[in-house]
Amino acid sequence: MAVPLAFGTRHLVPLVPDFLAVHPEMRLDLELGDAFVDLVRDRFDLVVRIRRPADSSLTARRLATVHRVLCAAPAYLARRGTPRRPKDLAAHDCLIYAGSDAPEIWRFADGTSVRVRGPLRSNDGDALRVAALAGVGIVYLPTFLVGDDLVAGRLSRVLPAELDASLCLHALFGPRARLAPKVRAFLDFLDMRLCRKPPWDVFLDAGPPRRAARTT
Repeated sequence: MAVPLAFGTRHLVPLVPDFLAVHPEMRLDLELGDAFVDLVRDRFDLVVRIRRPADSSLTARRLATVHRVLCAAPAYLARRGTPRRPKDLAAHDCLIYAGSDAPEIWRFADGTSVRVRGPLRSNDGDALRVAALAGVGIVYLPTFLVGDDLVAGRLSRVLPAELDASLCLHALFGPRARLAPKVRAFLDFLDMRLCRKPPWDVFLDAGPPRRAARTT
C-alpha cells in the first residue's frame, strides 16, 4: 500500500496498530511518499491519494473530505497586517507547496485567482507548516497538517470566506470484479475511522470566523 508522506505519518500510521489488533493474521507493507505510483506496474494492492487521477481503469473509493485553509502565525499578521481580499495576497510573503499544479496560483470560490510569491517553496507540507509557525509567511495547507495549530491558536485563518479549498481523500485500486478480502478489510477499516468527521477538522465545529469587512 502506498500513502502520502505527511498524511500517512500523521494520521494513517497511528491507525495501523488498531487494524492489526483486529486482523492479527494480516501483514502490511506500507510505502510513504508523494511521488507518483503506478498501481499496476509497481504491484500495489492499494494507493491512498488526496486527488483522484484521470486513469479511468482505476476504481476510487472516497474516504474523507480534505479541507485546505490559508493561515499564518499571529506574529506574522501583527507584523504585516491581515489580507482583507484575495488580491492582497500578492503583497504578502506566501509559502508555496511545490507539489500542486500551478503552485504559485491560488484560486478562490468566486473564480478569481492570485499569483503569489514568497521566501520558501517546498514539496513538503510539514516544512511549510514549520516556517508558517515561525512567522515566515502565509501558507495554504490541508487541515490534517494545521488543524491542531488552528485549535491551539498557533496559526490563524486568513480569508476563510473566500477560499475554494476542498479536496477528497481516495483509496485507489485496480479493476477487479471482486476485491481481495485483505484489501476490502482495510478499506472497510478506513471507512469506519475516516468517513465520519476527521479529528483534524474539529475546529470547523465552531463554524468559520466572521468574514472581515472589505476596505474601500
